[in-house]
Amino acid sequence: MQTKSKQALLVTFKLAITIGLLYYLLSGVGLKRLHEILITVPPATILAAIALHIISYGIGGFRWWLLANNAGLALSFKTVLPSYYLGIFFNNFLPTGIGGDVVRILHLRRSQVSTPSLIASTVSDRLIGLSVMFATGLSAFAALKPIFFDNGTRVILFLLALAAVVSIWVFASDWFGALIARLTYRYRHTRVRKSILEIVAVLHDLRNRKWLLMKAVVLSLLIQSLIILCYYVLALGIGIDKSLMLFFAIIPVVIIATTLPISIGGLGVREGALVSLLLLSGVPRDAAVGLSLVYLIVFWCASLPGLAVMVLSSARGQRIDTST
Repeated sequence: MQTKSKQALLVTFKLAITIGLLYYLLSGVGLKRLHEILITVPPATILAAIALHIISYGIGGFRWWLLANNAGLALSFKTVLPSYYLGIFFNNFLPTGIGGDVVRILHLRRSQVSTPSLIASTVSDRLIGLSVMFATGLSAFAALKPIFFDNGTRVILFLLALAAVVSIWVFASDWFGALIARLTYRYRHTRVRKSILEIVAVLHDLRNRKWLLMKAVVLSLLIQSLIILCYYVLALGIGIDKSLMLFFAIIPVVIIATTLPISIGGLGVREGALVSLLLLSGVPRDAAVGLSLVYLIVFWCASLPGLAVMVLSSARGQRIDTST
């Protein structure tokens, strides 16, 4: 009962943040003007953007499948993809107390596979994606004129990048591997600690899977490029005349901001980050808000196959317990 009360409180908090952010964004732009902007986007452009997003999700599922097989899970791609898409749907639509990553783990666990291995593959999938996204955005920012940041902010970004590189170096070191082995032996009779260490060991072993890492990085770059291209195509449809390089700089920031667990499915945070960065680059507020709303429609449409997975799972008696 206490857990459900906490979840209800968390959902209420996220809902309040979401409504507040959306109200702030929309209050500065008239609904009539927004309608005028939205109807200027050709239907073919919207369909193309949806297709780009669906393809990116398919590639994301393929990346997770590769990492899951590396973690020792002998699963077919057609088994993994529905779970991946279900996680996307939960992330984007449902105000549950758990995230989409947990949902895809719970759904795929019904295939009688190792939970620690599932968690390890999911964590590695998330970390590789975020790392490549951070590197992509940082590289694009470096290639642009100093539109967004002063020198002080650039120094902070450089230090963050340096800290990330050092952390990866330490994690991949022989010393850290030996530490994991010692701790695994020490806590071999425990359950939770042993499972956590098994997950860390799988992640550490990725350093020996250079070909796998290379494929995961290339797939991550492809996923991000498709999503950025989706934004760019929609921006052109609205009449925003900005370079593709600008979108390579700002969209990774938008996506990373969306991972903050403070709203329902990132709603409001994603739009707020996009509008703020576009305003800094000289895009009119009404066009920036219009792009954020058109993309939201595309984003939701591309996520809908996850609803079919949920309906089919429920019909087969495979309901996901979101109170876990």
